[in-house]
Amino acid sequence: MSSETGLFWRRVRHRLANLIEGGKPGPGQQSGSSASSQPRLSLLILTRSSERLSAVLTSLAAQDSTGVSYETIVVVNGGGPELSEAVAVMAPGVRVVESSVNRGVAGGYNLGRSVATGELIVLMHDDIELEPGWLRAWIDAADLHPEAGVIGSKVLYPDGTLRGAGSILWSDAHSSTPWIGEAPSPETFDTPRTVDYSASCSLLVRSQVWDACGGLNEDLYPAYYVDVDMAMSARDLGWSVLYWPQACVRHDWGGPGKERWRGFVAARSRDQFIGRWSTHLPFQHPHDGDIEGAITQAARWRPVDRSADGVGSGPPQLTPRAVMSHSDEHYRTLELELHTDYARFLESALEQSEQRVSESLHSQ
Repeated sequence: MSSETGLFWRRVRHRLANLIEGGKPGPGQQSGSSASSQPRLSLLILTRSSERLSAVLTSLAAQDSTGVSYETIVVVNGGGPELSEAVAVMAPGVRVVESSVNRGVAGGYNLGRSVATGELIVLMHDDIELEPGWLRAWIDAADLHPEAGVIGSKVLYPDGTLRGAGSILWSDAHSSTPWIGEAPSPETFDTPRTVDYSASCSLLVRSQVWDACGGLNEDLYPAYYVDVDMAMSARDLGWSVLYWPQACVRHDWGGPGKERWRGFVAARSRDQFIGRWSTHLPFQHPHDGDIEGAITQAARWRPVDRSADGVGSGPPQLTPRAVMSHSDEHYRTLELELHTDYARFLESALEQSEQRVSESLHSQ
């Protein structure tokens, strides 16, 4: 570990230690239960960068966890042994799971799920900060809404501007926020509601739903549409998707640059998603700009009535499906295929650009 990296993590550890000494459990500690009991929440943080972990772990340590039993699992997704060592030193009690290769979003979280023991799995990006009450909010939401298999957060930008409040999935597999134009006040979306899907930066999935779906869809490599796919899978099994604003986070949503790359990856995953859900997408609201209509349609979704006497509706009984276990070579192959496809995409874009220039010159 370099001297600069070591100094960084000593400072972060000092900040966490101050919180713990002040009566707060550490970010990997359980509260309200013995160390041997099964936690209700398994918090999965996916990372490839040491510096990005500081804010989320510090804000987690600051949460009021009274009566909330949880475990924290950091998945080092191709970050190398130095990062794993840094996390272990910085945050004692946090379980570190390491992959020597980048498994993508779905593969990384599936690896974390393989060691998680909680009833409720919470996905966390490594660049979020948790607002007060976030931890307790998951327990409240899961207990008050047993029909919800997937539950998502309100998401703010670092400056407090509203970024996400449950999302709309249109019938053409494009998605959007539940507003048009400038974001409204965050208080506009303070009411829980059933939604099409919610962002994976802070997302709860019941472990039985996760397992019944066979885990997250690793065909969506390396990212994008993983959260949409899980929502569709949960609804297909009879569970609703809930937006719960009390579980609020701030998320930077990535730095500047690489827009062409991100757009390519998102479009590639969208094609994969369409291939899987082509028979379901026509039942989504048409992409006609009718935001209120799409919100209303999502809110009217109801789970399938599975009770014996036909009265009431409850969560379905699910049979777990095995999550495929892949070798490191499998993920290296996926990455190679991804970059090969990107090279072809760039080549095609260049040819189109040259064609436009040629046509422009000939028209003069």
